[in-house]
Amino acid sequence: MTEFLKVIRDRRDVESSSSRGHVSILTGQVTVRSGKGSKLILNDLRAAGELRVQLTDLDGTLIPGFTFDDCVPFRADESTIEVEWLAAANKTERKPGLVDLSRLDGRTVCIQILADEHNPKCRCTTVISGEPLPLRIGPGPHLFVDDVFVAKSENLAYTTTHPERCDTPLIEGAANRNNQIVSRDRIAPGAVMHDTETSLFRMWNWKAGNSVRSELVHRTSNNPSCWPERSETVFCFDGFGSKLIDSSPYCDDELRRFKFAYFNYEPPMGTCVAFSPDGIEWEPYAANPVLPFYPIGDPQWANGVGDITDPFWDSINRQYAAFVKMPSASAQEFGVQSRTVKQGLGIRLTALTTSTDFMHWTRPRRVFIPDKLDEGVTEFYGAEVLPRKNMLIAFVRILRDDVAAESDGPIEGIGYTTIATSRDGKSWQRHRDVFLDRSSMAGAFDRAFAWIYATLEWQDRVYLYYAAYNEGHKTGQRSIGLASLPRDRFVGLESRGSMEGHLVTPLLIHTGQQMDSLWVNVNARGGELRVQVRDARNRVIDGLSFNDSKAVISDSLAHQVEYPTDLRALQGLPFRLEFALRDATLFSFSLGGSHSER
Repeated sequence: MTEFLKVIRDRRDVESSSSRGHVSILTGQVTVRSGKGSKLILNDLRAAGELRVQLTDLDGTLIPGFTFDDCVPFRADESTIEVEWLAAANKTERKPGLVDLSRLDGRTVCIQILADEHNPKCRCTTVISGEPLPLRIGPGPHLFVDDVFVAKSENLAYTTTHPERCDTPLIEGAANRNNQIVSRDRIAPGAVMHDTETSLFRMWNWKAGNSVRSELVHRTSNNPSCWPERSETVFCFDGFGSKLIDSSPYCDDELRRFKFAYFNYEPPMGTCVAFSPDGIEWEPYAANPVLPFYPIGDPQWANGVGDITDPFWDSINRQYAAFVKMPSASAQEFGVQSRTVKQGLGIRLTALTTSTDFMHWTRPRRVFIPDKLDEGVTEFYGAEVLPRKNMLIAFVRILRDDVAAESDGPIEGIGYTTIATSRDGKSWQRHRDVFLDRSSMAGAFDRAFAWIYATLEWQDRVYLYYAAYNEGHKTGQRSIGLASLPRDRFVGLESRGSMEGHLVTPLLIHTGQQMDSLWVNVNARGGELRVQVRDARNRVIDGLSFNDSKAVISDSLAHQVEYPTDLRALQGLPFRLEFALRDATLFSFSLGGSHSER
């Protein structure tokens, strides 16, 4: 029996009508991997009348050149329909050319159909790749965290690096005594950064006692691994989920250099923001909340935000973004019910919203939701984001409230951190391996939870500041823990066994100002790595072969691959890199000048 793609008809993506017909959004998303002359094919489309197709980003934004107005109208007269868009639609050129999908290579899009009737049916969509186009890349580093730089490989496997953690808490919550019962404040990191003016490190963290009254706390240190107990409260509010960013590299408004997002329980409830010139004196935004919360029973319940907000700078799209907690519509939506969510309302999810000014935000769009690969009752508690030059790395906080920290203990929940990556800031690829797990030692301060909330890149390491729980989700003591790992070593490609592993990149073209050297981030201690370069016709270039390159046998974050031939001859020309690994793990490569220049 033929299975057709469905038309989305729910509160998040409602079929709409226009004067021209009915706009229907097909379920599923298409990630375009295409070259020159590539085409979109609709298979077994069933609809009457004249049809048009347009492509949008995941948030519904129209993609110029691929709108209904650009589309050549067609009818579903054949089982296979080739969709065409005119480069000069509605323009005066006599012979407008057709647009292929090569402009969208690597982009994830949604498909909309304009028809004369409701509910057109389509069995599947296919992107037929054309002539491969080179990936245009800058100096890097270019990380092997996904398959973007892998055209072909053998005897290699992805491996996730597990950070090194400190055995004791970095900061503990202050002790409180109430009727002879001693408890500690609930605390979590909010941001950590290095102040170039004072040469000090600065940390902001959230803390709260046994009520919703919360404080934003600030402290300084001359060592990112050691922080004083003494701190200063700089902002108070009734709520949770507080984090901030320093926008000085991309914002000229000095009075709003520091931007703070938090969830406020004071009516009207929702996500609020505040601004500060120095991170100490804060001014709440007059039109708070910027994202609304809807109470249980409200028709908009599933469109409202929860009490976790993770703002960050989207370096790819050059805008502000934030991961926010959102609820499922009901327990039936994903077929699971959280132990700590009101019965029948399901689980916690994570959505993405964006803004150009940190005050006006787009409607949140779900990003992290459970799927068939997730076990038990998997929930999502937001994500800390580390921007890179050409990608975003998210540290996704996973909640398993259906699991006990100790095998023979009560079910109070556990939490750990995984990785997700994005090359466009819109579509995200989840990595299933646990990145930072809770401690395996009974009685440890992070035995139940290890949730990353803040990151710091300093020298050749990435510091990860996480919320640590010793017993469970809603019980026990909380503190701030610290873990770290070498720069850019989140995920790597590892050769397995005694056989040599091989990797060939897609066709590349360097767009930087110079390309006089190739650098690799690799652990080849006890093994070796060699690199050769192929031209656009897949021929090994003289002087840049495996035999010409000097083998890398060290553990290095930036090792220059040595050749007798100058790499500058490749500037502006398409090429492929081919890596051969034996007992080694490759994390990234870079092109251009010296290590210090990069």
